[in-house]
Amino acid sequence: MNKAGKTPVSLGLLGAAAFMVIADVRVIDPLLHIIADEFKVGVGSAAIIVSAYTIPYGLFQLVYGPLGDRIGKLKVITAALAAFAVGTAACAFVSNIIFLTLLRFLTGMAAAGIIPVTLAYMGDNFPYEQRQAAIGRYLSALVLGQILGGSLGGIFGEYISWRGIFLVFGVVSLAISLELWREMSKLNNEQHSPGPVGWATFRPYFQLMTQPVAQTVIIGVFIEGFCVFGGFAYIGAFLRDRYNLPYPSSVTFRVF
Repeated sequence: MNKAGKTPVSLGLLGAAAFMVIADVRVIDPLLHIIADEFKVGVGSAAIIVSAYTIPYGLFQLVYGPLGDRIGKLKVITAALAAFAVGTAACAFVSNIIFLTLLRFLTGMAAAGIIPVTLAYMGDNFPYEQRQAAIGRYLSALVLGQILGGSLGGIFGEYISWRGIFLVFGVVSLAISLELWREMSKLNNEQHSPGPVGWATFRPYFQLMTQPVAQTVIIGVFIEGFCVFGGFAYIGAFLRDRYNLPYPSSVTFRVF
């Protein structure tokens, strides 16, 4: 229970949501070559679906923070996960790379409202003596999603269909969001009357962006993501072309 005597929402549900989001980020890595072949484009052109997801995922975190403070963090997490689920499932039915890019952009926008807001929610609702253990368990689910996302994508791409993994992720994420909504309604955890969302809501965050220390951190994270994580998406396609490895093997090589 937190300081106000309320029980926070299930850590298992929050971890499951984080797993789905991070797995969805990495699932594209082994599928890039397959998607490029199906839509008759080069791997470099197909890689737009990676940028279409990661750019809004990074930018819209700046929006969800103040929105969670204004209307309630659990509401933001649940609504964002539901939108993420619908967008991810819809990726299974696209007919060309343009629609897939648009859907990945929209799901990236929605996914931005889950993990950062959840960490803030945990800071607000888990007692100090339990907080570190709870965050550690939550991050374990996140790391597991990062490891298994690419492997699941490789397995589906090699033996089933790249569309199938998006449908599975969408259905599972929707089930988690419905369970979160049910538990949130039962707990009635965040009880404050939301006011109008305007410039005053976002002003402190924009003021923070003007601070040199904050700018340094943001630039450093951007460089890290660009140089480290950005290249991962191409490794599966490279190993497939150069060594004709099966997709699950190329992902395993990348992880280890």
